[in-house]
Amino acid sequence: MKENNLCLNSGCEALCCKNKYMFYQGKVEDSFPRAIQVSYESLSDCKQPGVFYTKFRDSFLVKIVDKCPNLGGDYGCNIQEVKPEACKNFKINSDDCKKERKPKKSRL
Repeated sequence: MKENNLCLNSGCEALCCKNKYMFYQGKVEDSFPRAIQVSYESLSDCKQPGVFYTKFRDSFLVKIVDKCPNLGGDYGCNIQEVKPEACKNFKINSDDCKKERKPKKSRL
């Protein structure tokens, strides 16, 4: 079922789904089938659009460069069933949401 997209309704362009780092529990490929595993040391060097990840303690550190591949044309998430916890916990109009919408020089 398609989500009611409050971001789209408010005119936001899903900035929270672009150029992100997140921690991920479980198999990264469940949410990001084309993710590329890299070493921890090289994760910050990944600049081309895509999803990159590395093992970090008991989970994974995921880096999304450019827009999330699961972001639909209407700025809705196309993977509700396997949406990462970090995304599920990101609340619309929260302080974090407001920070994302402030202009930034560089995001990564």
